[in-house]
Amino acid sequence: MKRMLTLILVILVSNLSYADSPQVEQRQQLFERLDETMDELEFLLEVDEWSEAGELSNSLYTEFAVMLSLFPESTRGEGRAKDKLWGNWDDFSDRLTGLRAKLNHFSKLTNSADAGAITTAYDDIKRSCKGCHRQYRARK
Repeated sequence: MKRMLTLILVILVSNLSYADSPQVEQRQQLFERLDETMDELEFLLEVDEWSEAGELSNSLYTEFAVMLSLFPESTRGEGRAKDKLWGNWDDFSDRLTGLRAKLNHFSKLTNSADAGAITTAYDDIKRSCKGCHRQYRARK
């Protein structure tokens, strides 16, 4: 009987879901928003809706102001961030700061109606995302 209760307890405990901290939840939501926004921006560029694309990227630029604060050391091991992120904090911080700058630059360019420059700025944002993913995000 004791073994049966122990087995049931082990099964119940192993099936409990692990809840990430609020910072991890918020940063994952922001990154999902970035992913969705990049798809939207690509569409808006295809249909020459530059003004709307600029507003969207500016909104994301504003939302990302808190991103660095969402990676406290206490969240190491949670979410999809690799451990080496905290060991390379300066590089990671520079990359996130650079992403925000690129979002801001893109937003300002949308007022210029220079399709080539706007597309180049969009591609630069995508490269920033991919470069950071390779370094600091674990695969699912």
